Amino acid sequence: MRDGLLRGIAAVALFALVACAHASQTAGQGSPSPLSSSALSPSPSQPDPIAGTWQTARVTEAVFIKGWEAAGGTARDGQAFWKGTFRDPLAGSLVGVGAKTPTSYVVLELKIQSGSVIQFEGNDGATLQDSYEGTYHVSGDTVQFSDTHFTCTDVYRFTVSGSQLQLHLTSASGCGFGATDPPAGAIFSSAVFTKTT
Repeated sequence: MRDGLLRGIAAVALFALVACAHASQTAGQGSPSPLSSSALSPSPSQPDPIAGTWQTARVTEAVFIKGWEAAGGTARDGQAFWKGTFRDPLAGSLVGVGAKTPTSYVVLELKIQSGSVIQFEGNDGATLQDSYEGTYHVSGDTVQFSDTHFTCTDVYRFTVSGSQLQLHLTSASGCGFGATDPPAGAIFSSAVFTKTT
């Protein structure tokens, strides 16, 4: 019995000696102790405030052109874009909401998830078509959209109120319009988006 007691005491002493040696080796290295609270509790991840699918009500030409002008463009260019007769400075092709056909309204949709943003639009009740693909990064109350196909980057200030998202273009670069981007500003900022999923 005495031998068993001595072996138990020796094991405890050896454990204490190893623990002290480990503590002296890691002292001053900034490593948390294996028993510290920061080592035991994972840091909570921040929820993405704009993740989800968002859709506008019907956006009319007048509302769209106000958004275009607010983003630094002219009413004339906004009307051309609406009618699909606007020449994109980056793509060099004719682009626009109207796709060369008369349009009385457009519905816009954003799918924002895991760093990816896709914008869809549908004219006069037509099926929504993919119109923009990019990446996004949220920082505070701003979000940066970077186009997948061009070097265009837009920065928006956003507000989320309940199930509604409002984007306001604050700056742009590489979009062919100097420090602004009227097409994206009009598309993303002309109307309030309501969360659908």
